[in-house]
Amino acid sequence: MTKQPCKNALFFDFDGTLYVNGRISYACRRELARVRGKGNLIVLNTGRSYGFLPEGVREDPLFDAMICGSSYVSYRGEVIENITVSEEILRTACDWGNRTGKCVVFEGVCENFSKNGEQRDAEEIFRRPVLPQITKVTMWCDPALVRDEDFPGLRLVRFRNYAEGIIQGRDKSSGMKTLLERVGLTAKDAVAFGDSENDLDMLRFAGRAVCMANAPASFDEFCVYRCKDPDGVPEALSFLFPDN
Repeated sequence: MTKQPCKNALFFDFDGTLYVNGRISYACRRELARVRGKGNLIVLNTGRSYGFLPEGVREDPLFDAMICGSSYVSYRGEVIENITVSEEILRTACDWGNRTGKCVVFEGVCENFSKNGEQRDAEEIFRRPVLPQITKVTMWCDPALVRDEDFPGLRLVRFRNYAEGIIQGRDKSSGMKTLLERVGLTAKDAVAFGDSENDLDMLRFAGRAVCMANAPASFDEFCVYRCKDPDGVPEALSFLFPDN
């Protein structure tokens, strides 16, 4: 039997969108499975690296594809894009942590390291014959202390208590383009769900965008639906993909 092409690709931010109060709710899982059964792809598009996802999420059969840290893309178990941070940038970030005493986390595909943090010491990265695959760097401190000029080669995204360093030229829409091309869809076939400023590239790129209840008011300018409930994905899916 010929496999039917997928209708839409649904891209979900993780923290604050799918992952609410430390879990993906039963109601959310039920709605995701229902919509997936209609021939739509379910894609996790998270700022976290693949190796920084909670236990069990990486193997969750609910997801057809994953985009992690804007530079790692897998589709049905196959890695189709994996862009890693260069050794030069890793050394710069490590030196910054040594100099400032602030926590720097090196988020990887399989392993995570840190300077002044809880993960294994980042100095180990440079003693290995082959560099581990690190896809993003996070500075856990007052983001005002993290200057752009200190991290050439990284695009800094600042939050309340930390700053993320993403590979230059990458954002949450980059992996979407790669995946959509792979499955024969376009941006108009994409539906994106997010809650914060770092989701803007994803939300603006998609043909339709949904924002969570706590998203900035400015998101209403381009989102087709604002969730009312904090765990809003189920209501949004019911609104966008009703059973007729």
